[in-house]
Amino acid sequence: MNVVLIVLDTLSALHLPQWGYSRNTLPQLSPLLEKEGFVLFKNAYSTSCWTAPAHASIFTGLYPSEHGVNEVDIRLGEDFYTLAEVLSLGGFKTIGISCNGLIIKELGFSRGFSHYVQMSRWEIFLRARSFKKFKEMALENGRLKAIPMWIWKEKSLKEPLQFLLSVFFRTLKHKLGIGPSVVRYSKPYTEKAFELAKKVYSQEEKFFLFLNIMEVHHRYTPPRPFRGTWSRGTMGKWEKRPPRKHYTRERFPREVVDHLRDLYDEEILFTQKVLADFLAFAKEDREKFDSTLWIITSDHGEAFGEGGHMEHMVSLEDPNIRVPLWVKLPGRGGFEEREDLVQVNDLFPLILDVVESPFPHPLSSVSPWKGERREAVAEIPRLDYLVSLIKNPEDFHLVPRRIIKKGQI
Repeated sequence: MNVVLIVLDTLSALHLPQWGYSRNTLPQLSPLLEKEGFVLFKNAYSTSCWTAPAHASIFTGLYPSEHGVNEVDIRLGEDFYTLAEVLSLGGFKTIGISCNGLIIKELGFSRGFSHYVQMSRWEIFLRARSFKKFKEMALENGRLKAIPMWIWKEKSLKEPLQFLLSVFFRTLKHKLGIGPSVVRYSKPYTEKAFELAKKVYSQEEKFFLFLNIMEVHHRYTPPRPFRGTWSRGTMGKWEKRPPRKHYTRERFPREVVDHLRDLYDEEILFTQKVLADFLAFAKEDREKFDSTLWIITSDHGEAFGEGGHMEHMVSLEDPNIRVPLWVKLPGRGGFEEREDLVQVNDLFPLILDVVESPFPHPLSSVSPWKGERREAVAEIPRLDYLVSLIKNPEDFHLVPRRIIKKGQI
């Protein structure tokens, strides 16, 4: 059995046709998921409105107030077993591929993974073929081992030096506070991530593969031919302006918000096409595809003016925390839509139940097929920090904790 967990970062369920959205943003993916018998959970929620605490919840089964990842401390502590650690103890080969500059080794998110690829670290030489081969060697053997192995085998210092320069450049950018390039233009990172995923899928057995794809995150830069599907022209500086400026400076005009929504939807259009291609590749090996636990979800959504909000760091309303969730259980078929209320931290016990792991899961999370229940909530752990960023906090409805639903769900 294998486990594939794909997190489409920042993908809001409310921008997808299954949730009543007027645009068909999943033309290739939707029919494929239905044909292959995925279960669609229509009431899935994140535990937070942004990346770090939501991923920590996925990896631990805990709420943000329990695992402690928040706006001030974004490191995942060592007090909890992670999903990758548990699966590794169960004999799974664990591989992570992250396009997000927060879900990285330095912040504790790679714990338990035998191989962990941080796409933003390869950004300078991403398109070079020889560097791609070096990356593949590094994925299989580890980066430090790959350097002397490459020099001995290829008789070339070029690629190891490119790697070291890339690490230096990434470190320098971090020190200077410059955002990773994957945020400015995600297309090559998305494509490379799925290329690596195909290699892992085709070559490994009994593996856990985690993917974080950053394509629909701001800045919205849909590639051709997807750009222009709904958007018209450009808004110049507004397309590059961080959405937080909506709070700290002048608010985004309505026409700008609408334009950004168009670009966001076009990013979804590209992402679902690449994902559909990956699934089509995977199902060529019918036996492996059917014996794999597939999970496709998101860590949070995105707001476009709802309640006066932009982006996702402040609001706990549905645009920010309602996420898509598709699950395909090994050996089961038949498309199904379910109304169960589930949260991203429930993926922890779900996966452990399917692989029949004896490891206990926290009381904060429940496998959707267990029928048990507890309170479901979403949290902004450090409200005081968020308020400090906002010029006129009294204009916005801010809550540190939102109870989604109590009792049976």
